[in-house]
Amino acid sequence: MTPGEALAGAKVRIATVSGPVELAVPKGSNTGKIMRLRGKGVPSTGGKGDHLVELQVMLPDHPDDELVRCITEWEAKHAFDPRKRQGAQI
Repeated sequence: MTPGEALAGAKVRIATVSGPVELAVPKGSNTGKIMRLRGKGVPSTGGKGDHLVELQVMLPDHPDDELVRCITEWEAKHAFDPRKRQGAQI
């Protein structure tokens, strides 16, 4: 999904074994968030299983100068270290 879809929330069309569905991505979602689609997975003895979706926020292959400038300016004004949030030690 795009950074904008992750930030604002969006309906994203995804493929499942049961066919395509619209997944409601919550506002503020991050890469790695796992979402469950109940009953949209592989059929089993008790019915259909769940389909798990791991979200991935993707940047364009070739970000333009406007995108780079926007993010760089935002980061200069806001302290955010994703490595601290994950508990990584450097």
